[in-house]
Amino acid sequence: MKESNSIEEIKEKEIKFLADRMLGKLVKWLRILGYDTAYPSFDNDLSLILTARQEGRILLTRDVNLIKRRNICDFLFVKGDHWEEQLAGIVKGLKLKIDLNSKIFSRCSLCNAPTKDIDKKEVKTHITGEGLTGKE
Repeated sequence: MKESNSIEEIKEKEIKFLADRMLGKLVKWLRILGYDTAYPSFDNDLSLILTARQEGRILLTRDVNLIKRRNICDFLFVKGDHWEEQLAGIVKGLKLKIDLNSKIFSRCSLCNAPTKDIDKKEVKTHITGEGLTGKE
């Protein structure tokens, strides 16, 4: 990771990621673990860099040519061909602590929006069949 900010400074605030278009499955799992992970529809290198800088995000990429640029932004080159090894590399590389009690499922894995707890009665009218049995 490029350290224009030190890792300690980044850890003091909530870590946010921006992933390039090669990392779709990884994005889903980072979101499931509760990490704010943007996954823009554009794949233009300059747009990725500017967005990461403006939003204070760590750019996750598998693009070797992208990281060869000087002073791009905070980034992490993602190694591995499968999301499991990619995720393990990020957790190890940034020394992330996975919070299974409060952070997991705190973001939508599809759109990245924060999730919220809602009462079972609020969703009962939206579920058909045997989806809500009352035994939960």
